[in-house]
Amino acid sequence: MKVRLVGIDFPEHNPPFSQETTPFVDQLCHDKTLRTKDKGQDHHSRTLGVVLVDDKNVNQELFETGLAWNFKRDHKDSELAAFEDATQAAALISNSHLA
Repeated sequence: MKVRLVGIDFPEHNPPFSQETTPFVDQLCHDKTLRTKDKGQDHHSRTLGVVLVDDKNVNQELFETGLAWNFKRDHKDSELAAFEDATQAAALISNSHLA
């Protein structure tokens, strides 16, 4: 089953951080049991969800590392937006050596 991480926008193919994002997600999720919280579908009828692995929220892990930002088009989750506002600036500064 494919799930688009709800509220997540990250560079899959283009800089900045594109070379770090996919391996980070692979490391978190590969060969592990994943749980998802279904959040409906996007405008392309793709399944949206929050992915949990080993009690970690993969969506939030991407924010915390500065490898993703809030994709507001999929949802209107004020909690996720507030989390992004609180963490994105610090994470991007800490990863500035990667750019």
